[in-house]
Amino acid sequence: MTHRLTVYPGVDHALRHDTGERYDRTLATAAWNDTVSWFGQYV
Repeated sequence: MTHRLTVYPGVDHALRHDTGERYDRTLATAAWNDTVSWFGQYV
């Protein structure tokens, strides 16, 4: 099973929830881009 675990420093749960106080646009974008890249490579 191919997988990758990425921990983004200083990020809490729900980092992509853009109406919450924990939202970080830069890290949320990085996480999304990493996810899409992984799917493009392995799915």
